[in-house]
Amino acid sequence: QNGMEGPRPCRLVDLKNNRHHPSPYPLLQQGMRSWLIVLLLQVLVLSCGSDEARTTDRPPLGWSSWYGLGKEDGWPQTDERTIKEIALAMVATGLRDAGYTILHVDDSWQSTTREAGKGLQADKEKFPNGMKAVANFLHARNLTLGLYTTPGRFSCAGEAGSGQLGSYGFMQEDIDLWIGEWGVGYLKNCICNTTISMRRTAYADMRKAIDRALTRRSERKDSVIYECSNFMDAPWRNGQHEYCNVWRVSNDVPDNFDGWNRAVDEVMKNDVNRVAGLGGNYGGRWSSFDFLQIGSMGQTLSEYRAQMSLWSILAAPIFIGADVRKISKEALDIYTNPEVLAVSQDPAGIPGYRIARDLKSDVDLWIRPLSERVTGKEDSKLHHQRAALLVLNRSKKKRRMLVKWSEVAKGKGMRSWRQRSRNSVVLVRDVWKKQDVGRYADGVEIEVDAHAGVMLVLQVEMKETSHPFVGLTMQEILCNTFEDQRLNLQ
Repeated sequence: QNGMEGPRPCRLVDLKNNRHHPSPYPLLQQGMRSWLIVLLLQVLVLSCGSDEARTTDRPPLGWSSWYGLGKEDGWPQTDERTIKEIALAMVATGLRDAGYTILHVDDSWQSTTREAGKGLQADKEKFPNGMKAVANFLHARNLTLGLYTTPGRFSCAGEAGSGQLGSYGFMQEDIDLWIGEWGVGYLKNCICNTTISMRRTAYADMRKAIDRALTRRSERKDSVIYECSNFMDAPWRNGQHEYCNVWRVSNDVPDNFDGWNRAVDEVMKNDVNRVAGLGGNYGGRWSSFDFLQIGSMGQTLSEYRAQMSLWSILAAPIFIGADVRKISKEALDIYTNPEVLAVSQDPAGIPGYRIARDLKSDVDLWIRPLSERVTGKEDSKLHHQRAALLVLNRSKKKRRMLVKWSEVAKGKGMRSWRQRSRNSVVLVRDVWKKQDVGRYADGVEIEVDAHAGVMLVLQVEMKETSHPFVGLTMQEILCNTFEDQRLNLQ
């Protein structure tokens, strides 16, 4: 990439068969295994830069005021009291403990005037104690404050006539205030009141301003999540993905089943996830398909579960766009299902994709490679190669569909799963029902209700009978171990 020669192609080795080749040097084999483990750990540390999880290494989870509060003149009714009430509700409902730790205050929080050298403050009538008091309130409850701005002179609301200011000409002093003094951990940089020529540099300039503010605080440069909300510029392919952790891929998505399906169809034509996942200079990079409005009564519970499933398969950020002070238990159960969130937050960080679209039945198949799990004792380890499968029924009739493992295995990033599933049974688990469906050798038949989805975790088990790396070169070891994790080992 970038005109540089990439790593040499990997020669993939059949590790499964290699496991069963007896070694004439068993003691040497044991010694090599210990040496290889140490060496591989060193390679991981060098390539990843740190062994601790970074803030950005999972798709962010949180709440947003954009849909989450009633709107006045088209803009969120945002004020200090409301944001504090939302924070308390996030704790009381268990959403914070489920991982939703970001409270993102979208447009209309800003003042309509600024004092030179002091950064853009919050509207004094809406936030009488100032935004720092709100940030401290959130931090005391282990929550993170997120804010909205724009590179233009006015925000979207300000451009429409209410006068709220953007960061044009004051970017660094605004960031020094918000991040350096208030401790903002999520920043959305919108597209309103900008020109194409302005945006060519504005989004990179904002990242530089964030870096400088964090350097002054002696904090890691990936400790703030930065969203580039300029989907019309296609940040996933114009180079902006190098400094954005999140990028929007579309305009606002409607709260209805057909609407969000059509929106996803349209943006996936643009290959928006082509550079999403782990491996960026600032950690993970994720495509935002807009906030979820689960609990806003625009869809049935089955439709909402299907949308939550697809966002998890896509490795998309999940922001709650509903008023959590009065959210239903059924909606909470959807947001907090631990097995669904485990798919969303899978540490491999590989976004999913559609592998089949049956126009006649109006059923889609989506797949997401998941991280491998290893269980068992030292002398009887089991390596669980896993993937998440979503069967999405977009029709108005109940459908029954046979999903064959041979079709699932054709997907990109599924080579290890394919190699291990050839002569093995696959354990199928329904993550919404939180129960195992059964073990199947060739595929599974699934029944899906109208306007609904069934999300399954597929798991292949292989017993470790020998040491698979004996006789391989280091290049082959690394290629076979990390091929599906897309680590760039050069």
